[in-house]
Amino acid sequence: MFTIIGLEKLAKTFGLSVNQIAQDLGIGRQTVYDWLKGKRKIPKERIEQLSKIPEFSNVNKDLFQKEIDEADELEIELAYFQHLSAKHSEELVDEEGIPFTLDPYYQDRVALEKLKGRAEEIKRTKELLRDDSFLEKLNSFANEHYSVALAALNGTFQQKNVDKIEAVTDLLRIVNMNDMTDELSKDLKALLHKHDMLSSEDDWMEFILDTDD
Repeated sequence: MFTIIGLEKLAKTFGLSVNQIAQDLGIGRQTVYDWLKGKRKIPKERIEQLSKIPEFSNVNKDLFQKEIDEADELEIELAYFQHLSAKHSEELVDEEGIPFTLDPYYQDRVALEKLKGRAEEIKRTKELLRDDSFLEKLNSFANEHYSVALAALNGTFQQKNVDKIEAVTDLLRIVNMNDMTDELSKDLKALLHKHDMLSSEDDWMEFILDTDD
């Protein structure tokens, strides 16, 4: 499976070459290349140095070595626009003498914040639905964790993201393997109808049968 660590994504996003990074750290370019290709781990002291590169001032240190996912990629892109905002924003005064900041990248940052939040919510939901210890508690209808799972599923629907179908399918597969209760089946069907995923009882039976395959 192809993976990419945060430093590689950061270099591409910020337009920094292997040579530039090596020069900033005072090391050979082959060392940086080996980091990017996973041949070597980035030492802690080098991560500290990387965090001091001006372009990376808004970057979470944990991202440099991490194998990143969609939420991490969005966090890196957000850090890039935060860097641009800090670099190009202007302090101005309006006609009434009230000072304000003109940030040409404000809308970009707001959009990325929303996308990042959605990606993180879907990630949390999927992790929750794949947690065997959590799923064992779903058999208790009155259990607090049961309500949390339904809320997480409902939140996934509301994001209007294609991943919501995958998340629901995963949930039904896993719960069916753990003897889905009648109450859980009822609640899931209500959620599917609420978000226009099913239009009839036949659709529900087809959905359940598909998850049993």
